[in-house]
Amino acid sequence: MANQKGKPRTPKAKLITALHCSDKYRTVYRYEKDAYRDLIRRYYGVASSKDMSPRQLVNLLDYFNGKTAAPTRMIETGAGAGNVTAMISPKLKAKILALSKLIRWREHDGFARWMGARYKGGRIKTAKQAAETIEALKAMFERQMADEHGADWKGKTYDNDGINTYIRLHC
Repeated sequence: MANQKGKPRTPKAKLITALHCSDKYRTVYRYEKDAYRDLIRRYYGVASSKDMSPRQLVNLLDYFNGKTAAPTRMIETGAGAGNVTAMISPKLKAKILALSKLIRWREHDGFARWMGARYKGGRIKTAKQAAETIEALKAMFERQMADEHGADWKGKTYDNDGINTYIRLHC
């Protein structure tokens, strides 16, 4: 089947058409665009079905056709998402800053030096880099706490509210 210009339609375009022709889309989301956009943003991290990968489209189509009870959360970055890279959000920046303040650095500018060694210019640009940095900081903090307070450090209460919050959220 060809598009209006006479060119053959791509497989991705066919998936989007199938998605918009499904019963669930036509009965629920066709008139509730905000709910539809919220659904694809929450499960796939995109604002439009045009930004979804074929794998994500098939997953959503399975949900719309009743093959699955709920869509699978599939947020992709980099080449798997059609070369769309998610940029770092203010929420991730805040989490990185909070974690960096929990760590006792050897130098007064230890965090800046550590970031400079990891990233060009010492700046995080993508959500993937942010996630990697968060995991590295968490591991560094947990090693530091275990070294200073023993293996059972997670079961204790501290004067530092940041440490108590970390334990409540991550342990």
